[in-house]
Amino acid sequence: MDRHTQETLNQMTARFYRKHAPSFSATRQAPWSGWRRALDAALGALSSPDEKNAVAGSMPRVSPQEPTPCDQPAHPGTDADPGMREKRAGAGDKLAVLDLACGNLRFERFLADTLPHRPLRVYAVDAADNLADPSARSADGTPLPTRVSLSYQHLDMVQALIENRPLAPELNAPACDLAVAFGFMHHVPGASARIALVDALLGKTRPGGCVIASFWQFMDDERLAAKAIATTARAQAERGLALDENDYLLGWQDVPGAYRYCHHFPCEEVDALVAHAQRAHGCRLVDRFAADGKTRALNSYIVLQRAASPV
Repeated sequence: MDRHTQETLNQMTARFYRKHAPSFSATRQAPWSGWRRALDAALGALSSPDEKNAVAGSMPRVSPQEPTPCDQPAHPGTDADPGMREKRAGAGDKLAVLDLACGNLRFERFLADTLPHRPLRVYAVDAADNLADPSARSADGTPLPTRVSLSYQHLDMVQALIENRPLAPELNAPACDLAVAFGFMHHVPGASARIALVDALLGKTRPGGCVIASFWQFMDDERLAAKAIATTARAQAERGLALDENDYLLGWQDVPGAYRYCHHFPCEEVDALVAHAQRAHGCRLVDRFAADGKTRALNSYIVLQRAASPV
């Protein structure tokens, strides 16, 4: 994809969130079901013997050549209870979290609710300031608890990636225990930019720390796929845009001209990003599964643990 098209798509998506932030946020209040399994896997890795090996520089890793299985839907009974999860993670120890494309801060509310005794230091980053309004952290206006220390940074991360600027140095955060990107990867146009985003997540994770990322697979849902095909055809006729394979322009609540760029991730693309992370960063795949939506398979999740030393 050429840079002009990338920038046009990024501007289109930014306009969508500026104009439709209230209605969009209203539909994004509850946590995704996949967050529980992903967080449990990450916190388990952070407190496991593998992390001690990582600090010593000998963390087990999956060979980049080893095929990664396609996602399996998460069984609804696999989630650990919050008390056990927090105990495994070391209640009382501060957890440093980087949240790229934090949106309306619902992941921060999820963390506060799920880890009720854990001090949290959160570095939240987004370009949609009207979504990430610190004065409206929940639907009823309830603020985050005082044990959650929150720093918000405005940054157009997609534009930085389009310009091939190293993203990690632009993030006002130290190397964190956990770095996450939910509902963001599909807004990044261009395969190389998405690889660079994975690099940035791992680059801002401490040795032995974990990364969680989700990849939207909306074309696997018959209803969403039909809408995506129809809306993309209409938007392309209006805008004259040439898209890459698996790229779509989605609408919003039948509002004319309300388009946002979204990329569908087939299993093979997630495979390739995992293989890149293993090859370039020496990380290991802690967990991979599908969850969310009525089908419990709308998002593909990966949980990666960073090695102690560069590969």
